[in-house]
Amino acid sequence: MQQTSKEELVFSFLRTKQKMAKSRPEKRVYECLEQSIGEWGYTDPVIAPLKVTYEITRACNLNCMHCSSRADQKAEDELTTQEAKKIIDQLDEMKAPVLGFSGGEPFLREDLFVLMNYAITKGMLVNVATNGLLMDEEKAHTLKKMGIYRVQVSLDGPEPVHERIRRKKGSFIRTIEGIKSMVEAGLNVVVTPTVTTVNYSEVPTLLEMACELGVNSFSINDLIPVGRGKEIEVLAVSQEHYNALNAFFIQERKRKESKIDLKWAAVSPGNMKINRGPIRMSKCRAGYTMFNISWNAHLEPCNLLHMKAGDVRESSIKEILLNSPLLCELRNRNNLEGICGLCLFRWYCGGCRARAFGYTGSYMGADPRCPGTGGLYS
Repeated sequence: MQQTSKEELVFSFLRTKQKMAKSRPEKRVYECLEQSIGEWGYTDPVIAPLKVTYEITRACNLNCMHCSSRADQKAEDELTTQEAKKIIDQLDEMKAPVLGFSGGEPFLREDLFVLMNYAITKGMLVNVATNGLLMDEEKAHTLKKMGIYRVQVSLDGPEPVHERIRRKKGSFIRTIEGIKSMVEAGLNVVVTPTVTTVNYSEVPTLLEMACELGVNSFSINDLIPVGRGKEIEVLAVSQEHYNALNAFFIQERKRKESKIDLKWAAVSPGNMKINRGPIRMSKCRAGYTMFNISWNAHLEPCNLLHMKAGDVRESSIKEILLNSPLLCELRNRNNLEGICGLCLFRWYCGGCRARAFGYTGSYMGADPRCPGTGGLYS
């Protein structure tokens, strides 16, 4: 791993601290960076738990065809309320600034509000990802009162398309009503479709729907062939359509900038603006600045790469982050395979390790969505 001089480090922190001291979230990010560098030393890219996701339950009231977690029924070995609080305590000690709750469907778990509020009282920004079916006016106002930072809602198209993907009749209107309740409550709402050949042509319609609903952001995800997504790998959009989506979003960002925040995490030449400052973030953050806690206590590199780096019931989070062979391997970008291993940007991009695993069977493999691969798997 590359190293940076002490002089650059001091200069970087003086500059970063000045920028981040103005608000609570930024201050927490700075504190996390400062503490992490004290624990692991100064690495380039930096290692710090800036974003942590927690799959609070495996239970779900849908059966989505692309679910990376294969969510269905509640599992008996899910973390208890007290175990989850101990995890949050550890994250607080590490000054982790962001904790996202997901599932399954997190609102199926009775202690969700207790745990989210517990994290908020520790000073974390708390996000929650939901399918919206269980959302109502009362829950929405409770979330707003608690101070939830962001709610991510899955919406994949007009009614017939959405329900084909989510595999449940009546789910579309319930999701729409859930979104309306959250918007009316003043929550920060993000609509997040997963794009496949089933709904590729519906993306412009979806964007218009999101604008009409009054949500804050629209963020599309590429199909990652892991979990149940592996079973529908053939429904991944072609590289040509993937590139067209990237071009569409560049155009729409300019046209709709004042109405809605557009997010599209494409790997493309136009998206490879590398931060040349002393503190650099890896584009693929798995094992660097993010990790996932699964419902059964496994610490995983990210919420799409479901590989066990350690067990939080048996070891502390710090011990796992420091000593896990899996995480150490993921951080050594010199061991990347194929064109990713030869790329000059491997330390600051790294491709998507979950997507590489889904397509190649190796989490160190080449990311097929990078323009440098020429769309190897399209």
